[in-house]
Amino acid sequence: AKYWWPTLFEGVVHSEILDKHIELICTKRGIRLVDEAAGFDSYLLSTPVNEVYATGLLRIKRELLLALADKERFTTVAGGKSAVYDKYQQWAVSGEEADWHGLTLDEAKRKQARIETEQVESETVPDKLRYRKELVEMLRSGKMEELDLELAAERGLEEKGGFHGMLGGISKVFKK
Repeated sequence: AKYWWPTLFEGVVHSEILDKHIELICTKRGIRLVDEAAGFDSYLLSTPVNEVYATGLLRIKRELLLALADKERFTTVAGGKSAVYDKYQQWAVSGEEADWHGLTLDEAKRKQARIETEQVESETVPDKLRYRKELVEMLRSGKMEELDLELAAERGLEEKGGFHGMLGGISKVFKK
C-alpha cells in the first residue's frame, strides 16, 4: 500500500491588518491559495470557517477580526493606516462577534459558562441589602408602628444563639 504525505514548508507571510510577519508551516496548495486570494489577510477573511482546518489559522483569523473591529486602530490620528481598513472593511464584524471566532468547542463552553456566572452574580442581591430595603420601606409606610416591640424583644431573648439561647430553652421547660 502506498501512503501520501503532504510536503510541508516553513514559510513566512505578511499580515497587513496586524502589520507583522507570521511564520507558518504550510503546503504548496496553501501558498497557492494565499497567492490566488491576493494576500494572507484576504485568504483568511474570505475563507469560511468550516474550510479552515488548522486551529492556528483560526486563531490568526480571530486576531484579524478583532483588529478590524477596532476601527480606531486604523485611523491616521493613532498612526494607523486607514487604507488598510478600507481594503478589508467588508469583513469587519462587531467586537463581540469577533471575540467568539476561532474558539474551540471547549473554550466556547467555558466562555459561555463564565458569562452566565457573571450575569447571575450581577443579578444576585445580598440578603443584607434586601432586608435593609424592606425595613426602610416598612418605616416609610408606617407598618413598623403596628409591630409590638415588647413581643419582639421577648422573642429576641428566647431565640438567642449560643449559651444564653440554650439556657433560655431549658428554663422554659422547668417553668412549666
